Amino acid sequence: MLAYLNKPGVELWAFYEGDVFAGFAYMLLSQRYVYLLYCAVPEGLRGQGLGALMVRRLLEHYSGRSMVLDIEPVDPSAENAAQRLARFRFYERLGFQDTFWEMTDSTGDYRILTSDAADFDIEDFRAMFSLLPPLFVGIDIVSKGSNREEASL
Repeated sequence: MLAYLNKPGVELWAFYEGDVFAGFAYMLLSQRYVYLLYCAVPEGLRGQGLGALMVRRLLEHYSGRSMVLDIEPVDPSAENAAQRLARFRFYERLGFQDTFWEMTDSTGDYRILTSDAADFDIEDFRAMFSLLPPLFVGIDIVSKGSNREEASL
């Protein structure tokens, strides 16, 4: 993925708490969206609010664009069910909403969330995939309904 940093529309941010590396974010950018592919905080620093600070900083910096991301769907039968629910609640607290679209690839299914559901356009989002490294080939995007009853997490 580092090899793609020289491409237009691809950014990597590193975050520091003083001199200590506190996490990173890897994003694809279009005129309309910031697609947050990865956002991570080192294990020893988790639970201190750094992840929320990172996402808020990105939202502020890209205030003219909606942020889009994907997460594993909440599934009580999943081996990591508690982690999935915690991740969903984390982004929900930051104002992210379900788009009722899901991405599927060789690694699994992922719910698409956005910072502005009213602005989400699936075709504009799909267009961003031309920026993705070959590692992401084979992605399918399917609708998961138009309301929470049809597409419950």
